[in-house]
Amino acid sequence: MREDLRAVAGEEVMNALASMEASVYASKDNVRRYFLNLQNSSFYLGRAIDGELGPNVSYFPPKKQEEIGGQ
Repeated sequence: MREDLRAVAGEEVMNALASMEASVYASKDNVRRYFLNLQNSSFYLGRAIDGELGPNVSYFPPKKQEEIGGQ
């Protein structure tokens, strides 16, 4: 996954991925804290990916009926 993202992602996504990786390999002494950290890291990675690689939303207003009929 790291190599796939490195090809298209920037520094923020790579930092989020490193955070996720650290959470996966963190100590599992406190299971509740482990899964909370894992969940937070996955949310952080998702937001970073969505912010950088998400679709560019464009608004195209609907055409008026006259414009459609005249084409």
